[in-house]
Amino acid sequence: MEAASLCAPVAAPVAQEVAKPQPGADRVMTRTLDFLDPKPNGYTRKQLEPWVRATLAVRNIIGHANVVNNRTGSFTEASTAVRVIDSYRNVHELHTALGRMNL
Repeated sequence: MEAASLCAPVAAPVAQEVAKPQPGADRVMTRTLDFLDPKPNGYTRKQLEPWVRATLAVRNIIGHANVVNNRTGSFTEASTAVRVIDSYRNVHELHTALGRMNL
């Protein structure tokens, strides 16, 4: 969402999603990826989209506390550490993509 707010001033579709009273994270992320790399098989999109989708899924599991299917129990110390370690590479890719757009 922070990356989207950086893109919004120069990307109308991103700005429209961010400006909604309740912006949908999936739509905001999709519009931001479309702005950063409009090619479906572009390098930036291939690097960031899986991480963005996985992060959104984790956020949804945590945010909606899916205790019925015990999905929250899959967050162990080890699995969280792997996500944090892997995030560095993805945040670096995101930073690089934003830099290419002079944001």
